[in-house]
Amino acid sequence: MYKISEIAKQTGLTTATLRYYEQIGLLQTKRKTNHYREFDDSDLDWLRFIENMKKTGMKLSEIKYFSDLKQLGAKSRQKRLELLEEQKVELIERIKEIEQSLNFLEEAKALTKNC
Repeated sequence: MYKISEIAKQTGLTTATLRYYEQIGLLQTKRKTNHYREFDDSDLDWLRFIENMKKTGMKLSEIKYFSDLKQLGAKSRQKRLELLEEQKVELIERIKEIEQSLNFLEEAKALTKNC
C-alpha cells in the first residue's frame, strides 16, 4: 500500500492532481481508519493508463467516460473499443498535421538558404 505522496512521486503527478482525479470520480481511493488515502498497485497501473491516454490527446472527461464504461464490464467492451479507435483516428490526423508542418519547415529552410 502506498500513501498519496508515494504515488505522486512514482507517477510524477502532484497530490493536488491525485485529489482532483478522486474528486471527479476518475480514481477510486481507499481510506484508512485515520481517513488517509491509500493506494495499491492497481491504482498505480490505472494512473499510468490515465496519463498515457492523456498523451494521446484524450480529455479527462473522455477518460472518465471510458472508466465508467469499464466498470460495466464485458457488456461495454464494444463501446470502449470504438472510443479507442476514434482516439486512434484523431491521433493519426494529428500526426499528418505535424508531418505537414515539418515539410513546411524544410521548405522554408531551403528558401532561406537561397536568399
